[in-house]
Amino acid sequence: MNEDASQGEWPSQLSTYWIESAQILACDASDEARPGRDSLGNPGRVLVVKHSGRLCVNWPRGRVVERLSQRGLQPVRDTAEETTLSQPRTVGSSHDADPFLIEKLVEVTVRGRELPARHREVIEAKVAALRRESLDSSTSASRRETAETMLRDLGEGLKCVLDVRTIERRFQPSVSVKDPVELIGRIVPMAVGSRIVYSVAAVKPEPGDDVDAQPMVFHLVGLGEREAVMLYTGGVHGHRHLRDLEGSPVHHAWFANRERVKTEATAPWIGRALYRDIEATGRGEIVIEKRRDPQPIAVERVGAGTRRLSVDGRDMEVPVLHCT
Repeated sequence: MNEDASQGEWPSQLSTYWIESAQILACDASDEARPGRDSLGNPGRVLVVKHSGRLCVNWPRGRVVERLSQRGLQPVRDTAEETTLSQPRTVGSSHDADPFLIEKLVEVTVRGRELPARHREVIEAKVAALRRESLDSSTSASRRETAETMLRDLGEGLKCVLDVRTIERRFQPSVSVKDPVELIGRIVPMAVGSRIVYSVAAVKPEPGDDVDAQPMVFHLVGLGEREAVMLYTGGVHGHRHLRDLEGSPVHHAWFANRERVKTEATAPWIGRALYRDIEATGRGEIVIEKRRDPQPIAVERVGAGTRRLSVDGRDMEVPVLHCT
């Protein structure tokens, strides 16, 4: 690479670790996929993506480390010749977590001499003088050769080399549905990869109810004409394959930890047939689990209105039916 190599030649996946005026010495990328299973035993593939690169920059090592620290890395090892930094693990809320990310490693090693400021200034002044001498047409050939040798040796002592390495391992579930579709939902279309943050609160909590329970998150991993396959997280972790969104009246909203089932239940939705009955006639019948026993319950529409939802980072008003 040329001395004036630009950030545009540096991989976008490593752009966070770019240093201004750096020279790109090397960069590489690779990926591979192999069969695997998630923690629930669901089949799929593990995709491993690796990126690496090497930069050379005429900065003090301490300045480079400070710049990388400002970008979220933390020093984990420091010697007289090199400093190693890594990206700390972040602990966010349950609805921000990515259940398919197995590992994300970022490691940067900065190699170079850490010179006292005054010492560095003297060497930089000497380098500038040698550069002028080597470019002067009146300098003899032997002296020019000596100056260029000294220039290379002194210049190398002022440089830092950064080795950047990232590894991401991600699980890609393998699901099978009949009559697959790209989207479901008329008012709020949802696709594979969409997430639903879902919480339920009792109108009149009973003693012992966990009123501060964190919301659940449903991650859609497969969609069919009548089906949806989802992974759920947030307090509990499990997998459900909803087999009949069209006609089933069953609304089983008890999500057990490490559950892995195919079911006629439609939660977190209600079945389309039940919705059409409520919309057309104002009443219908839903099957819920009361004390773990399936029980049909009459549903009656008592009004209509709107509710505010956050969809892909934007707020929107959606029409709702109020029922008892």
